[in-house]
Order: sequence, then C-alpha cells, then structure tokens
Amino acid sequence: PEPQALVGRCEHVVMVPRTYAQLTRLLDSEHAGTDQYVEVIERDPGLAARMLQLAGSAFFGVPRPVTTIAAAVTYLGTEIVRGLALAVHVFTRARTSVPRARLEQLERRALMTATLARRIAAPAQADSAFIAGMLTVIGELVILDAPPPPTSALDPARVGAYLLGTWGLPLELVEAVGFHRRPSEVQHDGNGLVLAVHVADALARTVATDPPVVDRAFLERVGRVADLPRWQDLGARLEREVR
Repeated sequence: PEPQALVGRCEHVVMVPRTYAQLTRLLDSEHAGTDQYVEVIERDPGLAARMLQLAGSAFFGVPRPVTTIAAAVTYLGTEIVRGLALAVHVFTRARTSVPRARLEQLERRALMTATLARRIAAPAQADSAFIAGMLTVIGELVILDAPPPPTSALDPARVGAYLLGTWGLPLELVEAVGFHRRPSEVQHDGNGLVLAVHVADALARTVATDPPVVDRAFLERVGRVADLPRWQDLGARLEREVR
C-alpha cells in the first residue's frame, strides 16, 4: 500500500512515455526497420538530442562520433535505444522537482550501473541488464518527487519496481530493479539478471576508499564469488574511462 500511495502522489515521473510505447510496438513488429525507429525518436527533439549525447559518451565506447539517430540505433541496437528512451524521459520529467545536482548524480550512477551490468551479464541478457541498470534509481526519483511521510521507511528499489510493474515492463526487469539491493531474497535459480544488476549497482556506488557493498552470501549461493575481483576491475576501468 505504501508504494502505491506514493506513486499515486507523484506528479512528474509516473507517466510511461509515448515514445517508449511506440518503440515497443515497433519491436513487436516483424517488419519494422531502422528508418521507423529513427522517425519515432526524431519526433521528440529533446529526446533525440539527449540520446545522441549519451550515445557518444564514454559509457558506450562507440568507435566513432555518433551524429545521427540512425547511427545511434545501428551502434547501440533497438533494445538499448528503447531503454534509453524510457530513462531519458524519466530524468527529463524529474527536472521539475528534483534539484539539478542530485539529478545529475543519479543519472551518472544509473549510467555506471547500466554499463557495468551490461558487461557483467551473459550475452543473452546484456541488453536487459543495461535497461534494468538505468532504472535502478527510478524509485529514488519518485521519492524525491513525492516525499513520503517522515516516519516512513520505504525501500526505493521496491517503489521503483512497483512503478515499473504498473507500466507493464517485463517481469524480469521489474524483479531486477526490485531486488537489486537485496538479491538474496530472490529464491529461484533464474537470477542472472538480478546478479548482474546487483553487482553493478554496488560497484557504481563505490568510492575509492570504500569496498563495494556486495551480497557475498548471494554470490556464494550462485557460485560467482571468484568473479568479484574481475568485476571490480571492470568497475575501476569504467570509472577511469568516464572520468
């Protein structure tokens, strides 16, 4: 009930963007081509400009400058472009109520989490891991937009998962966002996406003097503790690339 009430009071970030819905319909079509994706994105000049800016950033490591939406779709892929459309919409809407410095901090952390999650995940889950990583901060944006009562102890991850569920996003994405801070609560074995997003979020929060807050019991349960040093190296390398 608490996340439901909070989302009900949220004024700016709770509406699923029309562009995302249009891109989803294209992805569900067997005959959609790059030109149609480009046309949808270019109808929103603000989205198109921000997507070009992000696609050309160090987070993606595209080998040449990205100067057109067609190039962004070609280099990043339709799934990543759709996820970026959703994330850019959310951050744009949040500008009305969230202080700029805080919004920039959250967006950078989301990009770090998404990029790391994409590199950590199995190839078949890489795009989904990126999208889930971008959306890990959505609950924090909701709370900033519609603050809960002072006595409330709402979990931002659960708030975000509730909102994504109302938008009809795939269950695996909702689950990865909802449990990315407490992965041990996921009891089934199909938890590769949760693993990638959890580790990526922990590493994205890390500062130079602090160890990442990784759920080692969960890593032991899924047999991936030995991979943690490699993932930490990935995080440190990405931090240097985007500095």
